[in-house]
Amino acid sequence: MEGWVPTAPTTVSDTSTWTWDWNADATQRLVLDMAIDRGVTRVEAFANSAPWWMTNSLSSSGSSTSSNNLSTARQNEFAHYMLEVADHFESNLGIQFNTITPVNEPGSGFWTGGSGQEGMIITPIRQRSLITTFGQEMDNRGSRMGLVGPEETSTDQSADTWGVYSTTTKSHIDQVNTHTYPFNGGSGQSDSERLFNAVSSDGKKIYATEYGTGQGAIRMAEQINSDIRYLDAAGWTYWQAVEDNNGSGWGLAIQHFNGTNPRFDVQDQYFGLKQFSAHIRPGSEIIELDGQENITAAYDPRTGTTAVVVTNDGADSASDNYSFNLDQQVMSTRLIRTTDENNSLRTNAYESLGAATVAGNNVSFDSVGNSITTAVIHHRPNLVRNGNFDDHGAATGAAISDWQFAGDAEFDTGSDHTFDVPGTGTGVLKTQGDATEGRMFQTGIGDADTDLTGVAFQLSADVRFLNAGSRNYDADAYLALEFYGADDQTLASTSLNEYQTHIEPAPSVKGDGNESSVVGSDPNDNQYRTYVSERFVAPEGTRYVRPVIRFDNLGDDDNSSLTFVDNVRLQEVHPEAVAREWNAESGGDWTNDRSWLNHSLVETNKHAYFGNAITEDSNIAIDSTQAVTGLTFFSEHQYNLQGTGKLEIGEAASPLNLIDVRVGSHLVNVQTELMDNLDIQILPGATISFDSGFDLAGHELAKLGAGEVEFNIGFMMNGGTLSAYAAPDASIFFGSDALLNGDFELLISAGQVLQLGDTFELAAFTTLSDSFDEIILPTLSDGLVWDVNYETNRLSAGVVSAVPEPASATFILVAVLALNIRRRRQTV
Repeated sequence: MEGWVPTAPTTVSDTSTWTWDWNADATQRLVLDMAIDRGVTRVEAFANSAPWWMTNSLSSSGSSTSSNNLSTARQNEFAHYMLEVADHFESNLGIQFNTITPVNEPGSGFWTGGSGQEGMIITPIRQRSLITTFGQEMDNRGSRMGLVGPEETSTDQSADTWGVYSTTTKSHIDQVNTHTYPFNGGSGQSDSERLFNAVSSDGKKIYATEYGTGQGAIRMAEQINSDIRYLDAAGWTYWQAVEDNNGSGWGLAIQHFNGTNPRFDVQDQYFGLKQFSAHIRPGSEIIELDGQENITAAYDPRTGTTAVVVTNDGADSASDNYSFNLDQQVMSTRLIRTTDENNSLRTNAYESLGAATVAGNNVSFDSVGNSITTAVIHHRPNLVRNGNFDDHGAATGAAISDWQFAGDAEFDTGSDHTFDVPGTGTGVLKTQGDATEGRMFQTGIGDADTDLTGVAFQLSADVRFLNAGSRNYDADAYLALEFYGADDQTLASTSLNEYQTHIEPAPSVKGDGNESSVVGSDPNDNQYRTYVSERFVAPEGTRYVRPVIRFDNLGDDDNSSLTFVDNVRLQEVHPEAVAREWNAESGGDWTNDRSWLNHSLVETNKHAYFGNAITEDSNIAIDSTQAVTGLTFFSEHQYNLQGTGKLEIGEAASPLNLIDVRVGSHLVNVQTELMDNLDIQILPGATISFDSGFDLAGHELAKLGAGEVEFNIGFMMNGGTLSAYAAPDASIFFGSDALLNGDFELLISAGQVLQLGDTFELAAFTTLSDSFDEIILPTLSDGLVWDVNYETNRLSAGVVSAVPEPASATFILVAVLALNIRRRRQTV
C-alpha cells in the first residue's frame, strides 16, 4: 500500500528531511470524501503497520519471526508520521479525525509477512511505551483527537492487553477499542464482561470497532446483540462494506474491484445490519431487557421511537411471539424483517410486514426462525390524516378523504398493506403510464398562528415498487415535504422541491454462489418496504407542512411498473448532531477535548452541540475566549455555560451561524458577543437565558421560532438590528439594564395578510430605561397604520385605522411632538 513517505529518508531521525507524497492513496481519500458527503459524521484514523522503512523486517505485511516489527529506534518517528498525516488531513483537506490509534490487531499473530494484507505485531509490553509516546506527542501538539487502543482481535485478548497497560499508558487512552471476533481467545459473554469490568473501573467507554462474517445476517446480529449487552459498546463498526469478489462473503456487498463490472451483489448482512442501524441512531438510549439475549432495544429521543430488534436463530418453521410493555404511549408501529441466507424460504429483505399488535402500551409480534425482526414503535402522533388510505367504500380512481392526487397518481383498492383495517386501499403512482409525473399529497397540516420555524419533520411510508419480471424501474420517486406560510399556499422555502429524499427499489440479494446477474435494483422486487425521508427542518416563517409522495423523469422506454404507497406517517423529529458534540455524562471544562466528539469536517466542528449525553443538570466552565459559529441545545437536563471567559459567536458569511435551542431550558452565564449576523432559533417549549451580557456589536440578530429568549443582564446592540416574527405573545425578554441602541424589525410569515385589529407583542420586560432607535414594520394596505406602544412591561404593535390628515398648523405640532418621542412611540 502507498505510504505518505514512500521512500526511506536518508536520515530517518531528522524528520525535516522526509519527502512527503500528499497525492498518495488517492482512491481511499476519494472513498473517505464520498462517505462524508453521504453523511458519515465520525472518522477514525488507524494504522495497520508503520511504513516499511520503520519496521524490522522492512515489510509492512509483518515479520516471519512473529515478533515486534516496529523498530525500537523508530517509535518517535512513527508517532510523528501518523500525527503529521492527521494534521495534514485537518489543515489541508478539512477532515477531522475523532480518534487515532497506532495499532490494529497487534497481538493476533497473523502478521508473519508475505501476505496481501498489512499488519504489524506489537506486544502488550511494547504497546505500553508506544501509546505513551503517542499520547505525549499529541499533548505537545494540542491535538483534539482522542487516542485509543488496544484494538486487539477479540475481547479476551483486549482484556489481557489492558491488564498489561501501566497507569501512565491508560491515562493517555481516551476510549478503549476492541474487535469482537471469535478467534484469538474469543469474544463470548465472559470475555466481554471481563473487558467491560476492567475498562469501566478505569472510567473509559468501549467501542466495538471491527467485526465481519461470511456466515450471514443472523451470525452478525448475534454479535451485535452480544457486544451491546456485555460490552456496553458505545459504537459498533462492520469491517468492510464493499468487498472484492474473493469468495469469502464478508462484505455487505460484493463487487469486482477491477473496475470493469458495475454490478453490486448485496448480501443479507447488508439488510441485517440495516435492521439495527436504520433505527438505533446516534444518541439513542439502550434499554436493558433482562434475560433477552437475542434482543436489542433502544429509545431515540430525537425521533420519539423505540426500536426492538429480535434475532431468531431457530428453524425456518419456528415462530416465537414477543410481548413488551412500554412506559410511553404507543401511537403506531411498524414491523420490518430480514431473513437469513440460511432460511430456505429467503422471502424477506428489510420487508415491511405492517403493524404489530397493540393493546394499550403493550406491543406484541411474531418472529420467525432464521430472521431478524425490528418493531419500530412510534410515541409521537402521526400528523398525516388517513395515512392508511381508508376508502370508505370508494372505487379505484375515486376521491378519498384528506388526500389529493395530481398527474398520473390515484387512489387504488387492489394492493392494501394495512391488514388490520378492513376497507382500505393505497395510493398508486402510475409509473408505468404515459404521463411524466404524478403526486399524492395533503394540505393544511399546521395553523396560520403557529410558528413551525425550526421544527424538523420526517416522512415515512410503506412502498411497493411492483418491479416484476424483466422490467427495471426507471422513474425518479421521492418522499418530499413542502413548507408554506400563513396562507398554506405561499412557499416558505426558496423552491418547491428543496426538501425531498429519492427512493428506489431495493438492491437484489445475491443467491447461491458469489454473484448474481443483476445490475442495479432487483428486477423482481415486488414487496412492501419501509422508506424514510431525511429529517427536514422547516425554514423561517413556516406555518404549514405538506407531505408529498411523487415521481417524475419517467424513462423513454416506459419500462417501469406501478408504485403502491400505504401507511404514510409524518411526525416531528429532531436532527442528529452535525457539530462538535459534548460527550461527557456530566459537566466539565470546555477546553477538555476528551469531553467532546469531533465531527468529520473541520468546518462543522466550529459549532458546539450540547445533547442528551448528560444525565443531570450540568455546568460547562468557560474561563477563556471560545470562538464558535453557533450552539445547539438538545437536552431535558439543563446546560449552564458559565465562567470568567467569553463566547464569540458567528463567523463571516458562515451558514452555521445559529444558536438552536431545540429542547429544554438552558443558561449562558458568560459574556457573549456576536462576530457576525446570527439566527437564534428556539422551538416551542424551549428557553434560553443570557445572564452575563449579550452584545450584538452592530450585527443582525434574527429571533426565530416560538420558544423564548431572555436577555436578563447586559444586553446591548451598538448599532445592530434585532428582528422577530409577529406573534400575539412576546418571546423576547429584556432586563432593566438593556441598552437598545439599535433597530428592531418586525417580520411576517410568507402569505400573511395583516388586518385591522391585529396586535403583536414585540418584547417584554419588568422595567426598561431605553428604547429602540427605530422600529421597522411591514407595509400595510391603504387606510391602515401601525400603532406602537411601550407599555408598562410590554412593547406592542397594533394595526389601526389611519387618522385623517389634520390642518397644517396642527400637523406641524404633531410632527414636532413625534420627533421628541420617536424612541418612545412610533406610529407609521
